[in-house]
Amino acid sequence: MTSSVSKSSIFPFENLPLEMQLQVISHLDIPELASASVASINCYILANDRSTWATVIENIGLKNLEGKNVSEKKQKIKKIHELEKLYFPEVIEKPITIENTIETLRKTNEIKIRDTLKIWEKIYEQAEHIAGKPAIEIPKFDELKKSTDKKYIRQAFAKWINNNKDNFNLTELDLRISGLLYLPKEIGNLAQLQLLDLSSNKLTSIPMEIGNLSQLEQLNLSYNNLSDIPKELWSLPQLKELYLSGNKLTSIPKEIEKLVQLQVLDLSNNKLTSIPKEIGNLLQLQELYLSGNKLTSIPKEIGNLSQLERLDLHNNKLTSIPKEIGNLSQLEQLNLYNSKLTSIPKEIGNLSQLEQLNLSYNNLTYIPKEIGNLSQLRRLYLSGNKLTYIPKEIGSLSQLALLDLRNNSISYYPDCLDRLTNTKIIDSNILIAHEVIRFLGGHIAHHLYNKIYGPITY
Repeated sequence: MTSSVSKSSIFPFENLPLEMQLQVISHLDIPELASASVASINCYILANDRSTWATVIENIGLKNLEGKNVSEKKQKIKKIHELEKLYFPEVIEKPITIENTIETLRKTNEIKIRDTLKIWEKIYEQAEHIAGKPAIEIPKFDELKKSTDKKYIRQAFAKWINNNKDNFNLTELDLRISGLLYLPKEIGNLAQLQLLDLSSNKLTSIPMEIGNLSQLEQLNLSYNNLSDIPKELWSLPQLKELYLSGNKLTSIPKEIEKLVQLQVLDLSNNKLTSIPKEIGNLLQLQELYLSGNKLTSIPKEIGNLSQLERLDLHNNKLTSIPKEIGNLSQLEQLNLYNSKLTSIPKEIGNLSQLEQLNLSYNNLTYIPKEIGNLSQLRRLYLSGNKLTYIPKEIGSLSQLALLDLRNNSISYYPDCLDRLTNTKIIDSNILIAHEVIRFLGGHIAHHLYNKIYGPITY
């Protein structure tokens, strides 16, 4: 038997304490009530009531949200609690109440004040006074640290920069390993900056004002907790080196092509599953690091990077690489270690400047004979594959100083190695034969190897 719910049983939201109203408003999973159908109407009314939310915002102290619509107010409160999770991941999640929101806001503001002052002190320490200009104003840090007013601190910081910017030179700012959780937008006022190092902090976001640093040539954001990059960063006109390794990036936008001066790009150790084809438009790029991601393919446009000298793709999920890689005429180092590769394109033989090639720990069953064309190759790593033989053309690598053949299935001594008289070979069985050949001569050593390790293929 189904019972009906009278209007008198409607849950009296309007009689709830304001704190409980906010808890109801802020949760998507509405608490179980006598009648969900009737309650939902009341919840909708309550959750969108402007006067209720005006009181909520007033109680929390978010004066900057006065006049905003209900949706914006909800979103702001949600972001306050999301920020707490990022700043204080060890804190157990609490209900979204007025009391908890006020406490969360207080704690996050303390972090922002602390980090703003920490950065301000670093700037003051590293700024160089310009001779003949007024002395740089000494900030009253002891007094500033007593303040709990985030807005006042940021205004004082901005005013100090504006009042002193013509009296000091600051082209390089080192903020690495500073324990920063927060980067104030006023960083964008340091118009002289050419190098900014923010590596090894705990930053979860970068202000869009970073795009104001029009003279910036080197930016290091490695080893933070960044999952997103503001679009303004991709428009820095003078940027030559960008380091973003060790973050939580899942994608890179096509707008990266705007960094036309870029020479070094480090995106290693993130969570990238793909690279935009527009990366092929970075024609000044000399070093590209993409290791430690989840890449399953590389765009063929990578072959357009005619100035590239170093390419690191190790520890990915590639099964192949595009043949266009053979167009990288200036490439000196190529690292494909542990990348799930099952084949290598023959075009790799076109890399006439290649000095180091690492193909270790893949699923390769053969190496293309064109590898013998790599006349400048000095180090070749082939360990941990499924090779049963190596091409005789390897014997043509006259500059080869090291050859690693460990952990394969090569069951004979490759006679092409006889010609590599100045090469250090890393493989216990083959190494013994190679050293004996040097000492006794080819025919006798081959005979001994045949007796000890099995037949030799000539």
